[in-house]
Amino acid sequence: MPKYALNTDNLSPTTRQGYLQDINKRLVPKIGNKKLGSVKTIDLLNILDDMRDEISITTGKNLSQSTIRNHDNAFVNLFNRAVEWKFIKENPLTTIRRPKVKLKKAQAYTPQEMEHILILINRLELKWVVLYNLAFLTASRAGELATLEFKHVDFEKNGIWRVQGSIDVKGQGTIIKDSTKNRQDSFIKLPEYVMNLIKELKEELDDEKNNVGDMWIGGNSDFLFRDPIGKGISPHSIGQHWRRFCERNKDEIKYLSFHKLRHRSASYLISVGKHAKVVQQVIGHKDIRTTLNIYAHVFDEQKEDVASSFESFNSK
Repeated sequence: MPKYALNTDNLSPTTRQGYLQDINKRLVPKIGNKKLGSVKTIDLLNILDDMRDEISITTGKNLSQSTIRNHDNAFVNLFNRAVEWKFIKENPLTTIRRPKVKLKKAQAYTPQEMEHILILINRLELKWVVLYNLAFLTASRAGELATLEFKHVDFEKNGIWRVQGSIDVKGQGTIIKDSTKNRQDSFIKLPEYVMNLIKELKEELDDEKNNVGDMWIGGNSDFLFRDPIGKGISPHSIGQHWRRFCERNKDEIKYLSFHKLRHRSASYLISVGKHAKVVQQVIGHKDIRTTLNIYAHVFDEQKEDVASSFESFNSK
């Protein structure tokens, strides 16, 4: 079974790896001895139903809806591939309803917390000052920041092009993708102070490159966030640095994952009245419905503000 899951070109390495783990953990022990053609819908439904009663060793609670849905996606993909290769005539899961996942309210720092965080960030090494400012101002993912090169910085238009991303894959290290998560290039304009920080960082990195000479291993790459000999930073190390930064300042700021800076950025754009389409483009969601669902509570708050603003027309 696992070999059918691996042979697919339309999945990212991390998705492929996740599917393989799900299949090896859930399908192989229970129906791995069966031929693909003998697997029935009820066999797969029983596996998914058993998962609903399972307790996670990490949380001590029932497995989440999203975990069950991810396993369902892995199973569907496996049998779709078997249909394409004509091992079976139809996918045993196509006739059943997909497990639904209720999107959670996105956690984010408050405006006051973010303001204080930006003050604390200014005490860090320059590359981290630039990285965290970009994380907040552009709502970029760690993988997109890790692969940002100076060729993506437009000093004339004062902004950056978000054109590629990266992912950490177990056993393979960091893999650079030639597109963002949703395969959409986007230009994001930046305030002048951030552009000045980027210029300062470039001067610093150019000096480092000249000093290391033959020790340079970066080839033609010109990453904003790299070590002195040109090796780019990994998405995982960004998250690690952020956690350590929060731990060092735990008396002043709470820890939320690095990804939550992205949510703070989106919430800020909504709070200042930016159209949902603009927020979608900055965040990089492929479907605007994703933006509207995740940030529904923030949009609802804005609706309340709109209602309040009409109170001024009350002539009584």
